[in-house]
Amino acid sequence: MQLLQSGVENVLINIKTVPMSVIVFTPIILNVHGYQMRIVLLFLLVILLSACAANLKLIDRTNGIEYAGKTGNTLGGEGSVNAVVEDSAYNGSFIYMESGGGYSLATGVATSGVSTVYGQAMTATVSARGQGMINMRAPNGKFIRCVFNFNSLSNKGIGECARNDGRQYDLWIKR
Repeated sequence: MQLLQSGVENVLINIKTVPMSVIVFTPIILNVHGYQMRIVLLFLLVILLSACAANLKLIDRTNGIEYAGKTGNTLGGEGSVNAVVEDSAYNGSFIYMESGGGYSLATGVATSGVSTVYGQAMTATVSARGQGMINMRAPNGKFIRCVFNFNSLSNKGIGECARNDGRQYDLWIKR
């Protein structure tokens, strides 16, 4: 991620989408004035948030007891995950795949002279939703498998988990 400034009003930026709704910046010229700079900063925030760890909550369907877990870095759509369920530490991995949907961030600036109008706009679209899977194993041989849906706009997801002994859990994810 690199922002290069040339003069007072030009920032060199090119926006491309890659997995996990990460936006990569590479050089092209874009005039930046007041409000547009806020949009550029918003794009940088999207990058930072997409790499954050996510908190997990597994809720036992039989008694409602809640258990906590956490992912490692979510950048790239896969990584490590761990949780403590019934005093057993589970470790494993997750994978996430975007599947369409989307949202756009846009801004525009228009100025008018005596007989001319100048307009400029910037927009980027990234996928907003997807599905994923979590597989975790405890040293005692117990295994939990989860499937989930996740929305990168709200940074939240829900899903279901099953342990190899038949115990079932609801899954909440928040990044």
